[in-house]
Amino acid sequence: MFGLRSLFRSRPNLASQNRARLNIEQFKCRALPSGFGSVLPIAGAGQVIADFQHIRSDVQSLTRLVGSQASGQLATVRADVTKLVADAVAGSSSAVTADLKTLSTDEAALVKSLGSPLGGRAATIFTNLQRDILALNADVAGLGTTHRGHDRGDDDDREGHDLGQTGTVIRDLVAVRNDLRALTGILGSKITPAVTNDIKAVQTALGSVIGDLVNGTSPTKDLTNLNTALTTLTKDVGSGTPAQGILTALTNDIQKLTTDVNALTNPTQAALARVQADVKSLESALGSNLSTAAKADVAALDAAIAALGADVAAGKAIATDLGNALTSEFNLLRDLTSPLPAGARQSLVRLAADLVRLSPVLSV
Repeated sequence: MFGLRSLFRSRPNLASQNRARLNIEQFKCRALPSGFGSVLPIAGAGQVIADFQHIRSDVQSLTRLVGSQASGQLATVRADVTKLVADAVAGSSSAVTADLKTLSTDEAALVKSLGSPLGGRAATIFTNLQRDILALNADVAGLGTTHRGHDRGDDDDREGHDLGQTGTVIRDLVAVRNDLRALTGILGSKITPAVTNDIKAVQTALGSVIGDLVNGTSPTKDLTNLNTALTTLTKDVGSGTPAQGILTALTNDIQKLTTDVNALTNPTQAALARVQADVKSLESALGSNLSTAAKADVAALDAAIAALGADVAAGKAIATDLGNALTSEFNLLRDLTSPLPAGARQSLVRLAADLVRLSPVLSV
């Protein structure tokens, strides 16, 4: 009834690193995302996501290479990269130019400290890293336009396809960036020193969250700082001002960013939550007017999802639970009478897709 295949594509010009990235899975004729985010209707967003993933991979490779050697210099480089990515996402090209000079200086110090042969290998990683940062800077600048400034062969920009949870987070970051720009613009000359400092605090916290994502560290503390800075900003701007609508949008976008970053850093829990929501939506669409066989299938599905939730929480293997849940769903589809109630077919397809995403074999 359902088919599944995975498409991999390697990154051009990086044969020595032999890196490959999972693109999308095909669920019969329907494209399924490799993460858990929503469709990104922003031209060029796929390239930004690919750039971000490349940078994260570069940092991880460098961290593995350096190990315990030159840890202080490595921390300096990682801080440089964090600022670079934050400035690129913020669309600050002049800051990126200055940041790259700082990074180059710190890179040279690290390479020299490592000596041969590690220094040479680190230099190669740095070459890739700088190229990826420049690509990110260019692609962020082109978000929302149809022009594509460069083509590395990445086929990520697929309109109508889900670009994964990383894509959802990138979309959130861009939304927050745009909100802050709009807020500064609407306040104009009336902006107070306190509000100026508050906006800088939000931007700093946002950059720290980006750094956490790049470096693979927990974003919990920085997300808290981001929301605290937002609360202070909202208080200092006050109510009843022309900026109120933008502040509301900023609040909503930061809340969504917080949720999506947590989902990105804890994908199993996020996927489980989606499966549980899918089941609730499905059963609501089906109603109670079901055959005896279909009611039994619904009960079996509920039991399988309950077992899945318990095993995810306990950190146990979930392959059997997934199999039971998919079997129950397929049995339900067989036993339902046509025509299906409104929304039921979409809920069935979405549930099967989200169950597949939970599979340890296909997790990204």
